Amino acid sequence: MTVEIRREFHLSDFTAGDVPGNLKGFLPTILVSGTRDLILSQTVLFHCKLRQAGVTADPHLMEGASHSTYFVDSFAPESQHIFAQMSLFFDAHLGS
Repeated sequence: MTVEIRREFHLSDFTAGDVPGNLKGFLPTILVSGTRDLILSQTVLFHCKLRQAGVTADPHLMEGASHSTYFVDSFAPESQHIFAQMSLFFDAHLGS
């Protein structure tokens, strides 16, 4: 299996508090957030920016969850659901 990386990103591509300007060629991205995540708005904005650039972006939103809640109890049903979605995403874009 070969995975092609189409563009290299450097920290200089980013401005403080801004989504990178040119995301064309960015790799397929899975976005996971919760309705109580303090950076939910930035996740939504980043998803929009990815889609505008033609990048495959797969958002997942967990009800009542804060940032990275699915890692706190990895055996919770909500966590298991997110892990299953991640697995499907990786299989689809990296191969199984």
